[in-house]
Amino acid sequence: MDNKYFPNNPNELDRIMRLYEQEIQIRKEWMNECVVQLQHALKNSTPSMVIHYATSVINQAMVIVRILDKDATSSRPKDKERSKERAKIIHDRNPELIEPPEMLRKIRNDYEHFEERMDDWATTSVSKNYVDLIVSDSESGGISGIEETDKFRQLTAGYLTFWNTEVDLQEVINWVGKVSRTINN
Repeated sequence: MDNKYFPNNPNELDRIMRLYEQEIQIRKEWMNECVVQLQHALKNSTPSMVIHYATSVINQAMVIVRILDKDATSSRPKDKERSKERAKIIHDRNPELIEPPEMLRKIRNDYEHFEERMDDWATTSVSKNYVDLIVSDSESGGISGIEETDKFRQLTAGYLTFWNTEVDLQEVINWVGKVSRTINN
């Protein structure tokens, strides 16, 4: 073992890495609670709250992505090397870990930079229609004749979409579950 940032003592390293793995389990629990709240909101709440819980699922999953990201894509430049080392250690401990859903990081980045997406819309939309907080069981979202760039946040048939970026929430939930089971083995 020749770690630059994390302990080289196997016992100490194991103790520290178990804390990261424990955090993954905590985030899974929090995500599961968001799923329960989302299911409740779909029946009993406003579209705003439905979208809130759907994005909360994404946010919890993204913490896990960042812990496991071998490329340290989201890390600040000064922390990148350390983040890569941590992720490599976790992957070495858990070689069965699988990659996250492809669009997860993109949709989270879009939500995180919401004001920039609004700026893009405000300065490029021809019609200036603003369609937001769409919740529907149908694939079409129940709205036609609207430019795709005029649609902001929507949850339709289990897919969370934000300004043309779509992620299957069930795929995200399943991925977190697989990561959790891998870490627990």
